[in-house]
Amino acid sequence: AAYNLFATEDDKTQNYFRAALELTVVLGLGVNWYYQNHDINVGDYDYLDLRKSLVTRLTSFDAVRFDNNNSGINRKHIYPTGLTYYMVGRSNGLSQLESYLGAFVSSSIWEYFVEFREVVSINDMIMTPAGGAVLGETLFQLSRLFKHTGIKNQALRTILNPLTEFHNWVDGFKPKRTLSNTNTGLDPNIFAKFDVFATKAKNETGDRNYVGVEAKIVNLSLAPGVEKGLIFDAGGMTDFAMRFSADQNPISDFKMTAKTSMFFYYRAKDIKKDERGRLEGYAFVVGPTQGLDIDVQKNNLTHTNQDVIMNVQVIGNSVDVTRFYKDFKMRMTLDMFPNFAMLRSYAFEDYRKDHDIKNVQSTLISEGTYYAYGYSTGIKLSAGYSNVELSSSYKNDQFYGFNQRTRFMERELNYLDLSDHRSIQDYAANISLEKTAVVRCGLEIEHRDGRVDTTTPIPRKVNTKYCSFNYSFL
Repeated sequence: AAYNLFATEDDKTQNYFRAALELTVVLGLGVNWYYQNHDINVGDYDYLDLRKSLVTRLTSFDAVRFDNNNSGINRKHIYPTGLTYYMVGRSNGLSQLESYLGAFVSSSIWEYFVEFREVVSINDMIMTPAGGAVLGETLFQLSRLFKHTGIKNQALRTILNPLTEFHNWVDGFKPKRTLSNTNTGLDPNIFAKFDVFATKAKNETGDRNYVGVEAKIVNLSLAPGVEKGLIFDAGGMTDFAMRFSADQNPISDFKMTAKTSMFFYYRAKDIKKDERGRLEGYAFVVGPTQGLDIDVQKNNLTHTNQDVIMNVQVIGNSVDVTRFYKDFKMRMTLDMFPNFAMLRSYAFEDYRKDHDIKNVQSTLISEGTYYAYGYSTGIKLSAGYSNVELSSSYKNDQFYGFNQRTRFMERELNYLDLSDHRSIQDYAANISLEKTAVVRCGLEIEHRDGRVDTTTPIPRKVNTKYCSFNYSFL
């Protein structure tokens, strides 16, 4: 069974002391950077007296607010920091929950004590540990796909999970390695994939060239008969996709989504091969999942120079159902998430032309962004026969603005009713040319709209036709 192989491959002792020591070092390096760059950070200072600041922070919620840092700072620093906190724990043998707690405690120390001159940032307290945990666990699970021997697999493990590889080298620990990808227990065409791709796309804004990565794991038993159970800490449902523009410098378009399960229930019945080697049976997986969605696009969907959505989906639910019958394969995936996001308002640029924006949120004035809550839903269907597969997907994101607890809430009293919406439809056909090569062509339809009070600009829709070439490492 795939789960058993994954669960027993690394019989590694949890090293709590080293994890704590390394988190201390990471925080120390951050403190050094923070005070070496006083001129950069001084604009965020609101509390100059250490004693008064600590009393306020530890005895009330007055200092707990949304900060007004720009989206670039959040995108380039918050998630990498959370990723580092989380991977320190995982690479030292700690569980998902233990690693998340380590990231949360580290983030809390930073917000409450290191940045004592600043507000205790609500957005950082959520995005740093939660976003880092989603990305970290996704990379951790994907690195375990390449546990077999060989230079290529060693390189991929190191790229995806460098801290674990470093610790294994320091400890002289040699995890069990197999000689073939098929020994993972995961059929590359069914329950796992790790592809790199190059895409040629065209829409109303012009031609685009992208490169990126797509990866997926559904980690469950393949034993004959009915198999079912509740499994923890094994990355039962893991998805990762990243793409960025390859023809513009600096990179103008960047998309990344990640999803991983906290634990999951699975049921698999008679997944086996018939006399002709064709799979039969079905698999069902359901469990609480976490997600991360970062989308930065230039010129495509808003009146501003760049559209930005940075969305942490803290705890949601996902379902994955797969059915095999002879040469047919059918799959359905459902996702439901609550959202916590920083995004650029679609309607604010139109609103500010005709309205007084005095005393509105400072992030709106500086770059048109705001913090929001909301929900996301998604469905993906695919059906394949032999080497051909047809797929369709629909994703819907809804966001509503927070009006309270801003950094300057005493004077930011012009509360705006903010909301944004995005939906993405995708229709595609895949043709497998050989075991490691796939050609995919399709149409992506992205819809964007929003509202500020009664201002509702005309929604925009972008139809993108694309063809991509995928190379599989599994």
